[in-house]
Amino acid sequence: MEVSDEGRGIHPEIQSKFASGQSAGVGLRGMQERVKQIGGTLGIHSNGKGASILVTLPLTEEAVAPDESNARSSEDQYGRSQAV
Repeated sequence: MEVSDEGRGIHPEIQSKFASGQSAGVGLRGMQERVKQIGGTLGIHSNGKGASILVTLPLTEEAVAPDESNARSSEDQYGRSQAV
């Protein structure tokens, strides 16, 4: 998944800290930790004319064909069914 914008970009110092594993802010660090937990990668590209964050995740058989027997649902406050 890639998310891009056309803003002012991400400062090179922040990009460098992120690439070296140093703290680069709670948001980016949190995203990277979560992506790593499931075996993926997170990359940042910024050139001063916007930024792109690319997340690559492994594709598992479960992701392609989830086991419906484990699916749970509940109703929201309006009585609509929703997955849990």
